[in-house]
Amino acid sequence: MSEETLTLFDRYDISITNTERRNTSSISIQDCYIVYLIECRPRTHCGSSEIESTCVFRRYSDFETLRNYLTAKYSWIIVPVLPEKTISHTWSKSHQDRTSVEVVERRRLLLERFLHHLCGHPTLSSDSAVQNFVLQNDGWKQIVDISHVLNKRMADRLFTLYQAHNMFGRLFSDWSGTEDKLGDSLQRAGHYLDSFSGQIEEFLHEEDALMDFIKQQATYCEVIRGIVEKHEQLIEDTQKYENNLGVKKTQRDAYANGKMNFSVNALKAKLFGDNQDTRYAKIECMDADINDATLHCQNAEVKLNEFNKNAVTELEFYKNMKEDQFRDILRAYCLLQARICKTALKSWTNIRDCFTIEQPPL
Repeated sequence: MSEETLTLFDRYDISITNTERRNTSSISIQDCYIVYLIECRPRTHCGSSEIESTCVFRRYSDFETLRNYLTAKYSWIIVPVLPEKTISHTWSKSHQDRTSVEVVERRRLLLERFLHHLCGHPTLSSDSAVQNFVLQNDGWKQIVDISHVLNKRMADRLFTLYQAHNMFGRLFSDWSGTEDKLGDSLQRAGHYLDSFSGQIEEFLHEEDALMDFIKQQATYCEVIRGIVEKHEQLIEDTQKYENNLGVKKTQRDAYANGKMNFSVNALKAKLFGDNQDTRYAKIECMDADINDATLHCQNAEVKLNEFNKNAVTELEFYKNMKEDQFRDILRAYCLLQARICKTALKSWTNIRDCFTIEQPPL
């Protein structure tokens, strides 16, 4: 097996070796939480001296956050399921205390199994969030936080630009006091830098508004998933009614042809025989059950077709609306970037002119 195809589980012996109870800032005893110590030791057969053992602490909520991230990113992969946060069995004396020794130990074993499945998966174990989760103390939350990823890069870039212009504005203003010939030019340049840096906050607010819209659109994914799950449930119901109808028809034909399954009543009928009226009444009862089952199948089919028709219409409407809205939001973002560039160009043109064109003092 090549180094590229090795999973985390192939390279490390991963285990949750210990638990620790920690308290929050509150003085209440109930406001404590449990952290789990994840230890990763390099396996001897890997033969790499660069791999070192690591130890990290994680809360149960950290496992939940990681799994939600993986479920959203890899929708085609069956992500391992987390254990319950509490034991729900009524026979357990500690089922109401999630920090009891029994609950914590059971959860520790199941979380360790969760990590083994996760780190043994060829795709999931190669994700940077999973690797940082089990090997690094910090860094994994920045990858997992989707809303943070959406706007951090743009906001940080603008804020860094603001800091740079603000810093140079102060520098030029202070510098102007020590220069005789360039004092006025430096002061003007500092004024233009301060003026430009003061507009960055407005640009950041506009970008935040654009990012809020994009994050809101991401929540519609859960709504669409709910529609798909409802569609699958309707298909399952329809198949259940059809199977029930098939069973009833088979039973009716078997009774009509004298081929009955073994039962006490069937044995009596074989030994003593049914009179004609009883036989006709039973067949009529079976026919009524078949008619009811057929009606259920037809209603389920109509309900499924109606749902499919309405869902397709609604999804098509949402798709068109989403495309129009995203087109508008991207257009607004492009115009915002153009305004930022024009403002920066005008400011730096004025700064250049401060040193190339002789101007009257301020």
